[in-house]
Amino acid sequence: MRFALLAATLLLASSVVGCGSEDSLVRTDIVTHRFDPIIGGTFDSDPDHDGVVLLAVMAGGGMGMCTGSLISQPGEKGVVITARHCVAQLAHDYVTCNKDVTGTISASGIYFANTATPGMNTQIGKGEKVFTIEDNQSLCGTDIAVVVMDGVVNGFIPLRVRTQPITAVNEKFTSIGYGQTNQSNQNSSGRRYIREGVKVTRLGPVSYMMMEEGEFQGTTSICQGDSGGPAVSDKYAVMGIASRGGNCNGNDNVWTTVDYHLGLIDEAFAYAGSHYQDEDGNLFPPPPEPCGSHDPCTEGTLCVTNPNTKELMCMTACEGAEACNENSTCDESLGVCVENPPPDDDDDDDEQPPEETSGGSSACSVASGASTAGSTKGGIAGLLLLSLGLVSLLRRPR
Repeated sequence: MRFALLAATLLLASSVVGCGSEDSLVRTDIVTHRFDPIIGGTFDSDPDHDGVVLLAVMAGGGMGMCTGSLISQPGEKGVVITARHCVAQLAHDYVTCNKDVTGTISASGIYFANTATPGMNTQIGKGEKVFTIEDNQSLCGTDIAVVVMDGVVNGFIPLRVRTQPITAVNEKFTSIGYGQTNQSNQNSSGRRYIREGVKVTRLGPVSYMMMEEGEFQGTTSICQGDSGGPAVSDKYAVMGIASRGGNCNGNDNVWTTVDYHLGLIDEAFAYAGSHYQDEDGNLFPPPPEPCGSHDPCTEGTLCVTNPNTKELMCMTACEGAEACNENSTCDESLGVCVENPPPDDDDDDDEQPPEETSGGSSACSVASGASTAGSTKGGIAGLLLLSLGLVSLLRRPR
């Protein structure tokens, strides 16, 4: 039966590098190693889509590629949403919905670039902290990760986030990713492609497809290199994240439903001190309300002038550093927690990317056994060059 075979050999929609070995593709994690384009898509040169980014993942002596979405507001610390398998160490070669994940790749080994043809000059930062659903080792229903970047990001339109459970069968969406544009041409990867009119066909759970609650199935669009890329609603919101599928040209692609994991997203944004918008443009977490004698503050807050914004607002009261979170400091003169200023964006371009020491298979994407030594920008450039010629195409048996 077709779906019985699919259930035993589900493939994650991304391309992978030889993580874990400098000599060969030892871990052929088919879950993450499909390597093709947005099937039936077109080249996406629209600068308004530069919030869709390429992830270059360095781990185990190799490098890989995935897609992600910037959802934080410009001028704030960058926050990217992607697939969990893109930043995970994997236990085996297939998705089994049971103990698929053994660990998480170091955030400092994740680099980001954008534009339609990303390269050395379009790198926008690297990772600082990765948030995943750590209490669940299965990728089914939990194939989502949020990566907080190490600095402020500007010059892009962020994608919004679907926060309501309104995804429905027959809803149409747009798929965007950086996979190959020609299955038979390995030199065609690394450019951003788009396909409109993709359609939701099923909502999880569907047991015979190994689809869990918090997932949906979509028609033909994604394949290798598109892992972690967004399913974009008509309001430019991420409603799903590319996870896996059985056939690049088939209609059995599985997406992680974003609104099902708002707790994880909010946790990452609380750490970053940044904000995202829902489909209607509302800001989350909501900014502090203005205050005054006509609008008293709630318990535990004080009406003061924020020294950063110079606006009168309700701010969290404090009596010492322990009362504030790690992104703010207790201003004893005001008696409230004040957000720390953003870090300087003067990172040394010659900084060596850290080596990944943890073992195991990772859901990288474009493969190579090349050394990770070099500048951080060189890491991006090296990955993109390697993605054009050193990938072994892996296919599910039919």
